[in-house]
Amino acid sequence: MNLVMDKSLIENLLHRSDQLSDAKLLCVEKLKGDASSRSYARLSLDHPKYPSCILMSLTKERGPVIDGELELTQDDTFVLIQALLKKNGFRVPEIYLDARSEGLLLVEDIGSDPLYKLLSGEIHPELVGADRENFITESYKKAIDLICKIQEIPNDNDSIVYKRSIGLSAMCTESNRFIDFYAAPNGFSKSRLNEIETIIKKLAEDITQHSFVPCYRDFMSWNIHLGGDGELVLIDFQDMLLASYAYDVMTLLHDRDIDLKLGHQRIEDLLQYFESKLPNKRSFRNDYYQVMLQRDLRLAGQFTYLSELKKTDFYVSFVPGCLARIELASKKLFGEDLFKP
Repeated sequence: MNLVMDKSLIENLLHRSDQLSDAKLLCVEKLKGDASSRSYARLSLDHPKYPSCILMSLTKERGPVIDGELELTQDDTFVLIQALLKKNGFRVPEIYLDARSEGLLLVEDIGSDPLYKLLSGEIHPELVGADRENFITESYKKAIDLICKIQEIPNDNDSIVYKRSIGLSAMCTESNRFIDFYAAPNGFSKSRLNEIETIIKKLAEDITQHSFVPCYRDFMSWNIHLGGDGELVLIDFQDMLLASYAYDVMTLLHDRDIDLKLGHQRIEDLLQYFESKLPNKRSFRNDYYQVMLQRDLRLAGQFTYLSELKKTDFYVSFVPGCLARIELASKKLFGEDLFKP
């Protein structure tokens, strides 16, 4: 049974929600998913305050490979971290009904205006205003301000973020996806694969020496939406943990080839903006290229794997960009590209 299309089940969920109990279901629109196995539907409602909401069908998937005591599903961490972020003043979707026992959540519909659409000109002009280029820069500065605010989330007894981290073994497992799903299938010699595995281990060891702070781990332009009030709204925050202070800003500026749309000069200006907020700027650029290399090694393999798994060219289209950033970061760190065949 396809739960997200089951009208009677949806009406029952609405009735159980404090905010939506008197809403009438008008129609259901199934939404396109992303890399996770969760599925989504937009519910159009006859309601004076809530014209729509989102139904999330959950999967009980474990989160990423991490270090720490907690072994929770991404469904659990979504709910826990939503509460944590809301408590600390971040704009996140409201949860209208927590039905995790049934594999479902009803959450606020924040619209469909992620930052990447701003760069491609798909955001409504009335939201952007006359000076589009300045609006882009200021929006990304606001996103960097949120990164800094995330890093300042206090360590209290309720903070799940401080109970798990990304450590040496987890980073090696992530980066070795480059070997497993990209390098080995593309004919890299056994000796080259062994050399790359050694470099990956040393890279992970170096990153564990960075300052570790609360980290979103997927702070990219697909997961940051423009609210109607100009405030940035965060989604897909379930993987938050302790990780390198340089990770989120690198992801914001480079993930899924967003760097090609931002342009070199704007990226440099935004990096300087982030750097100006750091208490210790001495090693930032080195740390920045280390986390870039670690993430893009992971993603070159992951995107190749996802494209084969999901039978789509969408993810594999980002692999050349990953390879270009791997080359860039390797040359910055080692003086040459150490990840060629």
